[in-house]
Amino acid sequence: MVAQRVEDAQVVGVEIDVPAAHQAAENCAASPFAGRLSVVCTDIANYEDDGKFDCILSNPPFFEESLLPPDARRAAARHTQGLTGKCLIVNAKRLMRPGALFHVILPSLSKDGFVGQCALQGLSLRKQTEVVTREGKTPKRVLLSFVNDVAPQRPLRDTLVLLDRYSNNRSEAYATLTKDFYL
Repeated sequence: MVAQRVEDAQVVGVEIDVPAAHQAAENCAASPFAGRLSVVCTDIANYEDDGKFDCILSNPPFFEESLLPPDARRAAARHTQGLTGKCLIVNAKRLMRPGALFHVILPSLSKDGFVGQCALQGLSLRKQTEVVTREGKTPKRVLLSFVNDVAPQRPLRDTLVLLDRYSNNRSEAYATLTKDFYL
C-alpha cells in the first residue's frame, strides 16, 4: 500500500514469523511494485540497516492482558509478549532519521502509555486519529503519527468512522481512504 501511494518509496517489511515472512515475500514478488519491495525475516530488535528510514509503519501485536491462544504463532502475532511497546519504540527510534515519521495503530486504551514512552525517546505526537465503528461509539483503535527529533507541538486530532450510520456499508470517509486498495 505504501509503494502504491508513494511513487519512489523503497519498502522493507520486517517480519519475525518465518511462514508469514515467506507469504509476504511471495505477495511482494507478485505485486506490480515488486522492484521496490523487500521482506526481511528477523526480530526488529536484531534488524540492522546501513541507512536510516524516513518512515516506519507498524501494526504491532497489541493484546496485553488477555488469554493467549494455544497456537504459538497466533499468540506472537497478536500479543505483546514478543514485541512490547517499549521494544518497538526504541527500535523505531534507532532506525529513524531526524524528522522521520513513525505511524502505529493501537488499542485506544494503550494510547497514553505509548505516547508517553515515545516522548521519552524524542518522538513527538504529530497526529491522532480515533477509529470508531459507527458515529457515537467509543473508539477501540487509534492511529498515531510521531515525528523524530522535532520539538512537540499541538497534535492534530480527528476521528475516522468506519461504517455508515444506518447500514453496514463503509462510511464515505473510509471508502475514500481505502478506494485505491479494492478491486
